[in-house]
Amino acid sequence: MAITLEGYEGPRPIRPEEHEAVRELSRSIFFPDRQPSQEGPRTWPMALHPDVRANSLAIFYGGLPVSTTCSLERDVSLCGARLRLGYIGGVCTHPDHRKRGLAGALFAASFQRFREHGVDFVYISGTRPLYYAVGANHIGSFSLFTVPPSALAGGPAVALRRATLEDAPLLCRLNERDGVHMARTSCDYELLLQHGYCAGRPCQFLIIEVEGVPAGYLFGWSLEREGERQLHVLELRGERLAIRSALGLLAEEGSHVRVEVPRGDLLEALLRARGLVSEPGRTPGTLKLLDFCSVMAKLRPYFASHLGAELAASLRFLEAGNRYLMLADRGAFTIDGETNLLWTLLGAPAGETASGVTATGSLSDLGERCLPLPLPSVCLNLI
Repeated sequence: MAITLEGYEGPRPIRPEEHEAVRELSRSIFFPDRQPSQEGPRTWPMALHPDVRANSLAIFYGGLPVSTTCSLERDVSLCGARLRLGYIGGVCTHPDHRKRGLAGALFAASFQRFREHGVDFVYISGTRPLYYAVGANHIGSFSLFTVPPSALAGGPAVALRRATLEDAPLLCRLNERDGVHMARTSCDYELLLQHGYCAGRPCQFLIIEVEGVPAGYLFGWSLEREGERQLHVLELRGERLAIRSALGLLAEEGSHVRVEVPRGDLLEALLRARGLVSEPGRTPGTLKLLDFCSVMAKLRPYFASHLGAELAASLRFLEAGNRYLMLADRGAFTIDGETNLLWTLLGAPAGETASGVTATGSLSDLGERCLPLPLPSVCLNLI
């Protein structure tokens, strides 16, 4: 979708010689207190990723960038199924060129590119009326636990060490071993390790070792407030009993630990077995599903592992206006409304409940057996 306003060019990819001007536009809006000579996006290092640079779009006026957005794509492995997640961030427009539909045009162009690349879900950083207007919304894909001291005593003996830049390949390998994970390059980890920030907040990776062997990692926002160490774990990888012991060790050492656990993850059951009570989660940004039928077809291996191969093979998927249907021999699962669809598939955020869902016959228990989907954390790659 090209802008038709007189004098404007784009949306289009950014040429190599234009990147510095686009970066300065973003700095002037998101980091106005930092000088041009300073590294504006240092606290959002994923915005420096070469993949983001290659996929950014901008609109120009008089040869200068006046509106821009960044994007990134990553594959998601979900219990045998393969999906693709797109990110949108860094959406900004020069004050002199606002209220002219530039950001909307950039969104339309980004979504079109995502569809061409087979992207299934789009995560948008932040909350603006524009994001809700395109059908994006918050989700509750995780449960939030607070770990008190002594609650997780026992279990495997573990040691924790803070990851360094040299550990980026190890973090990649630990990530890939999980049945539910985001496919990442070493560069993803290197940027966060180098700058020590994620999505505007100080962060750290803690490698979990059992008898000197790396068994997993914890990744999260970390800070010290009024003399208290605080760690908000956003992503966990590795052997779940070792992870539980690691969380207990952090709490015993005096850290205030909160952890986001994907819905349906084994760790969720292990923490509840120790008496921990969770709160419903809520993503800070918003998610949008691009193509219901395509996503459901990609999820057939996941459905087969939960419903059986014969029933999963018979599934058919239809989208009729604002109604979404999964049909099988002698059964149907129907969802009314785009927001209800998102919350049914990925979990309703705190304070909300999905409605408009009808299940009959052979699919009467599909929701209980398969949903919400175990989406991995989306925070590490935020732009």
